[in-house]
This record gives sequence, structure tokens and C-alpha cells, in this order.
Amino acid sequence: MIHYLKIAKSISCTLLSILFLSNSSMAQDPTSAQADPRAASVSLIGGGSTINQRGTIRYILQNASSAAPGDDGWIHANAVELTIGFPNEYGLEPNVVPVIAGYTVVYYVTGPGGNIHLRNTQELDATESLPAEIPVVGFVATANYENTTLNVSTVYNPPLTCGNTNPLNDNASASISVAQPLPVRLLNFSAKADACNTVLNWSVAKEDNFSHYNIAYAKDGVHFSNVGKVAGGKRNYTFSYAQPAGEGFYKIQMVDRDGTFSESKVVKVITDCRSSKILVYPNPAKDVIHVEGAAEGSVIYVMNMTGQTVAMRKVNATSVQAIKMEGWAVGNYNVVVVHGSDKQVTTVAKQ
Repeated sequence: MIHYLKIAKSISCTLLSILFLSNSSMAQDPTSAQADPRAASVSLIGGGSTINQRGTIRYILQNASSAAPGDDGWIHANAVELTIGFPNEYGLEPNVVPVIAGYTVVYYVTGPGGNIHLRNTQELDATESLPAEIPVVGFVATANYENTTLNVSTVYNPPLTCGNTNPLNDNASASISVAQPLPVRLLNFSAKADACNTVLNWSVAKEDNFSHYNIAYAKDGVHFSNVGKVAGGKRNYTFSYAQPAGEGFYKIQMVDRDGTFSESKVVKVITDCRSSKILVYPNPAKDVIHVEGAAEGSVIYVMNMTGQTVAMRKVNATSVQAIKMEGWAVGNYNVVVVHGSDKQVTTVAKQ
């Protein structure tokens, strides 16, 4: 019993020591009481004040604290939120997910009259700055200069609460015009699985000086290659692709007449070719067999029992495939349908 009391007393002393050291360390950490988040400036990267289809606007958050560096004027991570507003003439591109270095995107609204809300992921000592560089696109050509606005505000983030010693410097703006809007404004882009196929659908609001769409596919979501091309001239589009079973990633590339282009967001689809049953009939057969359910891009092999291929057919369209049995010997044959990594085998009898 005495040993237990000694151990408990030793643990208690250790915990008190750790607590004391921890509190002492916290007391020595810089606080945010004298922080002064400031909306320092808003400007178009590259100079000027006109957007030609695309541009990047730089919004600068500065810690304008008068405290000495390393003192109590720190802006800690996640302590300040930037609210950035756009006019109807330009803003965030629809169907593109914004990623802003140095910030977490809290939420955003694309299209005309949109906005984006950011929180800093980096600490700022007194006098330090952190730019937010945001890609924008033009929606409507205008000779007038329309304002984009920046507002900074502190976030309640216990145990540290960021100060704001001068609320009068929390706002900034810049006037920007649009000389040439984006030729295509993508309204939506989606994809869904249909057995072995992926069906892509997208809609656009307008197409000015526009050429075509390239369809890009990647098995791994990184290494994309073009698998199709669709001419412009519509408002709603559909494209079907015979995807190997499993995950697939897609994006569309919107190409203007001058060769410039923009890209959509990436969407993921999971297909299961095995959910599409292959039917081979009649069985037994005398003159011809029909193969139903083979997806576009599949290859049909017919082999005899010794493994020799007596017929081969590539499926160019999802339809019933008729294969003549002329010249085949009487007996059993394996009909093998291969699509990507998926293989289905059906045995038929030739009379």
C-alpha cells in the first residue's frame, strides 16, 4: 500500500510540473491582442485594369500592427477571413474549384455576382503580408470599370482571439473592366456510369468565337489523354465513352478558334462492366449467333475447344452483334467478350 501511495504522489508531482511548465510556456507565447489585419490593396496582376477573357487579381492581407515584431501583434493561422466580392461582369469561372495558396477556401459562388471567402493558413507577424491570387474570367464585355471588393474580419478562434486595432482599414477595392469575355461559359458538367460506358453531359450559356470540345480521360486522375472531340454550336451536349471497369476521371477542354482553351473541373465515375450480362443466342445454333450486351470498345473472340480463334469482332457501337458460323465444324465454342480488364465467357454449340 505504501508503494502505491509513493507512486501516486510521484505521478501527481510530475503532472503539476508539466502543467506549470506548460502554463509558463503559454504565457511566453506571443498573443494577438495588438494585431491589425488590413485590406492593403487590390490589383490586377500584370498591371492595367482590363481583363481579356482571363486574368488574376491579387488581394493583399497585411498585418499593420504597430507592435514590435515577435511581440503581441501576431495574426495567427485561421484568425482572419477575407470576403471577396465580384460584379456581374467578371468573377470565378463556373465548374472550376478555386485553390488559393496560403488560404483555405471556406466557400465560394461562381458566375456573375459571385464571391469567395478565405481564411489564412499562415501566421503573420507585424508588418508582414499574405497575398491571395485569384483567377477570374470575363462574362460580359464592358467599357465601364466595375468594382471588386475585399473585406477582412477577425474570426473567433479560441484560445487565441485576434485583435483588430484599426477597423477603418478593413476594406479595399479595385475598378476593372472587361475588354473581351470568355468565349464559352460552362453552366454545368456531370458524368454517370451506364454499365461499361460513361455518359458525360454538359451545358453552356454561350459560345463566342468558339471551335470545339476535347474530352480528356485518365484512369489515375493525373495522366489525361484525349478520347473524343465534339464540335460546338449547341447549348446541351452528351458524350459516351467505353470506360474500362473501375474508376475513371474526366474533364472537358473548351477550345477557341484561335487555339486558346480552358478546362472544366474533373469528375469521377466508377463503372462495373460485370453488371452488364452478355447474352449469346441461339444456343445451340446452326448458321449464326447473336451477342447482346457487349459495350462499345469490347472485342469478341470465338474459340474452339483447342484454343484456336475462329472469329473476332471489335464492337464499334453498343448493339447486337451477329457472327456467322459458316465453315465451323460441329461442336462447342467459347464466345469470349473482353472489355478492359473484364472478360466474360459463354459456351455455345454448333449443330
